Amino acid sequence: GVLTPVDAPSARHPARVRVPAARFTPDGRAVLYLRDDGEDGFVRLKHAELDGSAPRPLTPAMPHDVEHFDVSADGRYLAYTWSEAGYSRLALVDQRAHTPLPVPAELPAGVISRLRFDRRGARLALEVSTATTPTEIDVIDVANTAVTRWAQAPAAGGALQPARRLRF
Repeated sequence: GVLTPVDAPSARHPARVRVPAARFTPDGRAVLYLRDDGEDGFVRLKHAELDGSAPRPLTPAMPHDVEHFDVSADGRYLAYTWSEAGYSRLALVDQRAHTPLPVPAELPAGVISRLRFDRRGARLALEVSTATTPTEIDVIDVANTAVTRWAQAPAAGGALQPARRLRF
């Protein structure tokens, strides 16, 4: 029942703080959140333990905003996106090994608007819009980096047409 601050505004820019998304880690001991503290003007993904220790960045310093993120239910895998030259870029990280995972080359070039791991953390679903397809849902098998298209909107617009039943 006690409020615990996880990250304070910077001394340099005390009023310029933006937190567009936040969620608890799967174990409930920390918070993952996107934050723009005004230092360099870019949104970063951070990890803050609820014990009051200093937050740590989960994304490298880059001249782009992190836009979306998700973490697998067991906390092992982290996925996040950023926009670069009008296209979304995706990063997958094995947090236990502290290593990046390969991103499938066949992932369509477009804008990723949502991403979510399945309950087992074995697959990552992405909602992608491209220049030729308004919206599609692609699923990446994390172990073998295979991409499968699960649903696609008709070219003239309309509802997503499921190719498979999603259970996330």
